Amino acid sequence: MANRRDVIDIPFLAYGDKTYTGLDFANALEDLGIRRGDTVCVQSQLYSLGKSVISRNDFMEIIVRAIQYVIGEEGTLLMPAFSYSFCKGLDYDIQLSPSDVGILTEYFRKMPDVWRTKHPIFSFSIWGKRTREFLSLPITSFDENSVYGHMIANNDKLLFLGAPVGYTFYYMAEEYVRVSHRFYKNFEGNIIDHNEKYKISVPYYVRKLDRKSTESERKINNFLFQNKYQSKIDFSKGTITLAETQKVFDKLVEKLLENEIFFLRDEEDVL
Repeated sequence: MANRRDVIDIPFLAYGDKTYTGLDFANALEDLGIRRGDTVCVQSQLYSLGKSVISRNDFMEIIVRAIQYVIGEEGTLLMPAFSYSFCKGLDYDIQLSPSDVGILTEYFRKMPDVWRTKHPIFSFSIWGKRTREFLSLPITSFDENSVYGHMIANNDKLLFLGAPVGYTFYYMAEEYVRVSHRFYKNFEGNIIDHNEKYKISVPYYVRKLDRKSTESERKINNFLFQNKYQSKIDFSKGTITLAETQKVFDKLVEKLLENEIFFLRDEEDVL
């Protein structure tokens, strides 16, 4: 289905007096620089794109199918499926624990031929050619052996749909630099994989709550856009943003080594 043009060539989104098809969306992705065979990790704020003219599930299916159409069977699509219940002492069920980071990620997690990594906090749902490769990675959060670390090694792409969204990828740079406003904390609990249940301890480089430590998404995006380390195009009501993982990681690290608090929130971010 991913390669069939007719699956996506229907109206799904409207803004003002204009209606957009899934094929319009696919063409926008290609204009931005998504290519057949790419590995792409998607984050989204779907409400920022405009008003759906079809059911919510059909709308999300068009989004996913359009991306699959562009990258093809040779490509790989990832979305975060983070589940924070493990941090609260609950079991993490790979197949059943819902994603806590948006309706599109939860919809994608449940789609056919989509698989989920085992990390009990920072899991990813994966479809496509490199699925086995990502599923075989060790359970680490934001180091070089993590999903994002593997993407950096291959200079894969980050795709943001809608208004600029949370830059979770930024944590890779903070952990690499070992910023002083974070520290390693172990979280222990159970993972359930089908009928198997086992205990695990997972280190996570968490914020120090007694000091300034929260990143500013505004500052991160402004820095990357102003220096042309990521690009965007307008689509419907919102924007679509694309970034190359290796370039973004290198530039974030470079800036953090210069000033480790450069990207932290100030009063403008909390007003």
